[in-house]
Amino acid sequence: MNNVLSPKRELWLLITLAGIQFTNILDFMIMMPLGPQFTQLFSITDAQFGLLVSAYTIAAGLSGLLASTYIDRFDRKRLMLVLYTLFTVATLACGLASTYGTLMVARIAAGVFGGVLSALSQTIVGDIIPFERRGRAMGIVMTSFSVATVAGVPLGLFLAAHLGWNAPFIGIATMCGLLTCFAAISLPAMNAHLAQQQGATAYSRIIETLADANHQRAFIFSGLLMFAGFTVIPYITIYMQTNVGIKAEQVPYIYLCGGITTLLTARLFGRLTDSFGKFETFRVLAIAVIVPMMLTTLMPPRGEMFELIHT
Repeated sequence: MNNVLSPKRELWLLITLAGIQFTNILDFMIMMPLGPQFTQLFSITDAQFGLLVSAYTIAAGLSGLLASTYIDRFDRKRLMLVLYTLFTVATLACGLASTYGTLMVARIAAGVFGGVLSALSQTIVGDIIPFERRGRAMGIVMTSFSVATVAGVPLGLFLAAHLGWNAPFIGIATMCGLLTCFAAISLPAMNAHLAQQQGATAYSRIIETLADANHQRAFIFSGLLMFAGFTVIPYITIYMQTNVGIKAEQVPYIYLCGGITTLLTARLFGRLTDSFGKFETFRVLAIAVIVPMMLTTLMPPRGEMFELIHT
């Protein structure tokens, strides 16, 4: 049974969820362009920096799987506020970390709590928003990714360049604290699902999902897709500064241009998908993306404008 909200209250709900998603995504994305600063500050190798990035992802994945066993046992609002508060503390701990070890622990904690926030946000949309408006509502929430890419990361890198590497994390934690207070007011009580707990257990549903052959292929495909991208993405900034000669103050412009391009082309590729089909569009894009990937990983020292164009 869905809670019935007024249009104004519904909009504030979606804005709140979008804000939570924005800070969650930005907390993850800001790590990658800060690679050169971390390797110098903590005297670590590029591989050790990669562990900082993957630790968050692994923790988020495991916590998301675990959350499927208990997420329906609690009021959505209370669970969101508790998880987001803990995520805020973990993000602040990242900004206050003084050693590689403490930063690693903080990143794992951020992944544990942040990993559930995205799924919980989508669950809330599904519970509250009627089916006929759910696509639009999900679109509003997911614009947080584009905003994080276009505005959040460049601004975070600007703060890091002028105030230190920990400034973005402290800034995100501050924003999270304000959003937590706002969410306590804007989110309605969401406990109707508690009266509908019946039938199969969470564990049996997980096993049933994993046993489906179509689901297995989808999971493997998604895993390979993420693996291919994240063998390169976390190291782009390190490579550009070390091998190509891009200056630290020029890095934000790379992410800004990449984010704007993504924002502009996402709708185009969406229309192409509707016109030519998902598989055909993906095949073409998967082959086409090899060119910028090769340029990014094999590019000799050149001017920054060349890098901005092909990124």
